[in-house]
Parts: sequence; structure tokens; C-alpha cells
Amino acid sequence: MQEADRAFQSGNYNLARQLYNQLVAVEEDNDEFLMRRGYCFRVGREYEKALNDYNRAIKLSPKTHNYYSNRAELYYYLDQYSNALQDIQSAITLFGEGNGKYHYNKGMIHLKLDQNEEACSEFKYASTLESSAATRQIEIHCQ
Repeated sequence: MQEADRAFQSGNYNLARQLYNQLVAVEEDNDEFLMRRGYCFRVGREYEKALNDYNRAIKLSPKTHNYYSNRAELYYYLDQYSNALQDIQSAITLFGEGNGKYHYNKGMIHLKLDQNEEACSEFKYASTLESSAATRQIEIHCQ
């Protein structure tokens, strides 16, 4: 597990995925292993495998906010913006209102849905939480 975590944290996602495969084979109901392996799949553009792992992890641990955030990002990459919006809202609800990254991501999803007013509202809130990325989006989209 430590070797898989080191590979994951250093960005060696191919090695990490291989090691998490071995760990999941032994502990198939370990939500953290599934989530991390899912992230490795997502980076490797194996989106269906990533989605399967994310879904299983959320089923095992439905109150873990960052799992919903990760799945929202995957849905965003898959152009499934309604699903992404639903998941990022779940992440915000579970975490609370103080996560600038979540509100920034919600703003980006609203942009994709052509909901500029809602996007700007999210970017403005995220910028109060010190999200420099949100501040840049305000300059571009919220004049």
C-alpha cells in the first residue's frame, strides 16, 4: 500500500494503477483504493473504468465529499454537465460552503451549460475563498 501511495503521490499513475489493482484484488471493498485507482484510470483516459471505480467508492462511502468532486470532474471531461453539476453540489453539501475549488468547479460547469449568471456567482464566491483561478474567470466572463 505504501508503494502504491508513493507512486500515486509522485504522479506515477501507471505504476500506482498496477499496484492499486493488486490491492483491490485483495480488498475489493476498500473505497480509498477504488478512488485512487479510479483517478489513475481517469488520468490514463480510461474513463469507463474510472467511473466504475468512483461509483463503487461512493456506494461504499456515500458521505465522502471528495469522491463526489472527483466524479464531477470525470463527468465534466465526459461532457456530462448535468451529472457533474449534481455531483459537485453533493460535494459542497457534504463539505460545507468553504471550499473554493468546489465552487470554482461549479462555476466552470455552469459555463458549459451556458449559465453565465450562475457561473459568475460561483466564481465570485470562490474568489472570496482565495481561489485565484476563480478571479481569472471573473475577469474573463463577468464584466
